[in-house]
Parts: sequence; structure tokens; C-alpha cells
Amino acid sequence: MSYAIKKKKLRDFFTEAPALVRASGIGGWLALYTHIYHAKQMPRTLGLWLFMEGLGTLLLSISVVVCSVLEPPLYPGWRPQVHNPGNNSPQSNVPVTPPQPEAPRVTGDPKVDRALLELTDKDGQIRGWAAERLGVTQPNEAYRAVVARKLAEVALGPEEVGRGAAAKAFAEWAGPETVPELIRMLRQAGPLREAAAKGLRKVGAPAEKDVLALVQDTQADSGLRSEAIEILRDIGTSASIPTLQGFVDRREAFLDTRARTAIFAINQRNKQKR
Repeated sequence: MSYAIKKKKLRDFFTEAPALVRASGIGGWLALYTHIYHAKQMPRTLGLWLFMEGLGTLLLSISVVVCSVLEPPLYPGWRPQVHNPGNNSPQSNVPVTPPQPEAPRVTGDPKVDRALLELTDKDGQIRGWAAERLGVTQPNEAYRAVVARKLAEVALGPEEVGRGAAAKAFAEWAGPETVPELIRMLRQAGPLREAAAKGLRKVGAPAEKDVLALVQDTQADSGLRSEAIEILRDIGTSASIPTLQGFVDRREAFLDTRARTAIFAINQRNKQKR
């Protein structure tokens, strides 16, 4: 009908209306009124219009009936609903998932063992999900070291997908025995460094010696050494003060101010312990 109106150059009440009216709900009624108005003056066009409308409605009804009876698959794994007259509880249409292999018994906790198995999956997304679950799981000292090692392997591994989630989880499970891996992560940039700094702070004083060695590494960039000084500010003891004082005395750029702050924090902790 729209084609007929345009072809015969008839008035189109819809296009003549202001843009604000066309955009509102009234616009649809104007278009319908235009079709009906001109259809009454063109019986042959009206008949063709009614025929097409009726045919479209009929085809739509048939397609609905066919889909409800045949229930074609909507996506891979779709399971059609089973119509069982003897059972009043309808079965829901859920994707069919293949059975998961049994997770090896590593910790004795089924959920943790499942996550450890998925950390070795080839799919990076699955590794990331497993690491996220471990990241929100309360670390158990009985198997903390085992989980921390597995997370460190993923965080420092060659695969980039899932690495960030593993690093964050590793920071939660880290202990004194994983300080070397935390130092390796601290040498990385971005989220890995942030996670390593959090893990080293959680380990506390047992990590001081390795962090202090990193501060003294003249081959390391100033950003990394600054981060290490910040960690010593929170976990350092009197053993770190001579090295930190050296930065202050030399007025070493980018490091002396942080070193002075770290010395003050260490002295304050020492006073509280007395």
C-alpha cells in the first residue's frame, strides 16, 4: 500500500506530520489511517492489501503451530521437551552437557580439587574461572602450599588468558615458601606486579630479605625498586633501615622520599612492640 501511495503521488498523512508526532505512538496510527483512507478510494488496491494481510496472518499462524509441534533445535545441545502423558512434571529444555572427568584427589576438598584440575585446561577462559573460584575460597593451611604452587604456575606460565585471575588468587594463597615466585611476579608490570605486592605484604616479615635484595638491585628500574620500598614500609624491620637510609643520605632521585617514609613506618612499628 505504501508503494501504491508513493507511485500515485497521493497524500501521505504520516510524512506530512511533524517529526515529533511521527516519532510518537500517533505516527503509527497516521500511517494506518493513510492506508485505509486511500484503500477505500482504490477497491482493487484494497482487495490486494487485504489478501496480503490475510495471507501473512495465515502463514504466521501455521509457522507457530509447526514450531510448537516439531520443536526444532534452537542451538547445539538443545534437548526437545519430552511430552509424557503419565508424568505431570514437565521436563525443562536444558543444554546437554558432557559428563566431567573426576578430579584427582589432591587436597581432599572436591571443589578445590575440581578447580585445580581446571587450572590445567587448554581453554584459557576455564582456567580463569577456576582461578577466580580459588581467589574467593578461604585458604586452608593444610593444603595452602599446594594450591599456591598451582596458581603460580598459571600466573607465571606462557598462556596470557587466565594469568591475571591466577595472579590475584595466588596473592591470597601465597606463603613464605612461594616468595621466589612472588618476586618473579613483582618484576612483571601491570596486574601481576600489583598481585605480587599484595602477596608479599600478606607473607610479611619472612619476605623482607628477598624484597630488600630487590631494592639493592641496581639493574632493576626505579619503578620496581620504588614498589619494593613501598612493600618494606609495610613489612620491613630494623634490618632494612641501613639500606633505606643510604637512599636518603645520597638523595637518590625517586627513591629517597619513599625510603624516608619507610624508615619512619618501621620505627613506629618498633616503638609499638616495646
